[in-house]
Amino acid sequence: LDILISFLKNYTIYFEFNPSYPSYYSRQNEIFFDKLKDNNIPVAIGCDSHSISSLNNIGEPLEMIKYYSLEKNFRILINILENKR
Repeated sequence: LDILISFLKNYTIYFEFNPSYPSYYSRQNEIFFDKLKDNNIPVAIGCDSHSISSLNNIGEPLEMIKYYSLEKNFRILINILENKR
């Protein structure tokens, strides 16, 4: 796990909470999400949306970001994106 976290950090790779793959952010992976939080790894919300009507499918990912207390990590990604403008 430490090797993965180091890789994510070194290459500025973020973790995506995607409702199409909820098993990846299930509660059984709490240790992983604690490591993301502790290491300031950015997190994002993805929805594999190809139409406006399916953009509302972000409730569960948002809930899980809050559950794991990763709001700061979500903000880190937003700041990175804002600085790329």
